[in-house]
Amino acid sequence: MIRLLRKTYQILKRLLKSIFNIIAYIPIRIKQFIKFKPQKTDKILVLGGYGYQNVGDEAQLSQNISLLENEFPKSIIKVLTPNEIYTFRYHNKCHVGPAPRNAFYDQDISHHYLYSLESSVQKIRFILRSALIYFNVYLVRAGIPTFFLGAKRTALIHELKTSSMVYFSGGGYLTGKTLSRFWDSMLFINMASVFKIPVYLSAQTIGVWNGRFNEMLGKWGLKKARLISLRDPVKSREDLQKIGIPMERVH
Repeated sequence: MIRLLRKTYQILKRLLKSIFNIIAYIPIRIKQFIKFKPQKTDKILVLGGYGYQNVGDEAQLSQNISLLENEFPKSIIKVLTPNEIYTFRYHNKCHVGPAPRNAFYDQDISHHYLYSLESSVQKIRFILRSALIYFNVYLVRAGIPTFFLGAKRTALIHELKTSSMVYFSGGGYLTGKTLSRFWDSMLFINMASVFKIPVYLSAQTIGVWNGRFNEMLGKWGLKKARLISLRDPVKSREDLQKIGIPMERVH
């Protein structure tokens, strides 16, 4: 009996030592993760409804790139676009990167239908994907590796984290009629807010919510914008007032 007790004691002692070593190792690894903090750069991320060779959207993008280059001559202007080759060639070899609809929701994969939001199943999957991305934003902010996300989604989160401004080029894509673009834009605005990056929206048509959920989502995102300029100053202003956006930020 005594021999059995001694053997059990030795096994428990080795087991406890292993557990203590693991516990002591965890804070060291966390500190290593937290030490990794990419520095912000003078980089402005531009998002919008361009990239489909629509004359109006491309003209607004060209105008906004020129405006930003004149106002912020030392900054890198990087255009997030669903068509990187076309945008690069058409807009004087500007800096380009994948738009959220490609990097987060795989719109550029021809057989992938998630971004269309034509069914309830697609909408649920879109929301779950967005929740996973948003959760990982907090991990990245803490310097902790992303969880179950993939390289291209993680890359865009880090792209945002190291930026100094987010600028939405004008258009009519922030409405309940263009659901997927509206949803991914509200997510991106909130991601920027987590990193304390200012967001500006230029020459927008906003509203036509088509439901309480979109109104809540619009308020969740748009209340965090520093400035919203409208190309439809009547109906869009009314829709923004309806969801409680402060009018001093709207022009």
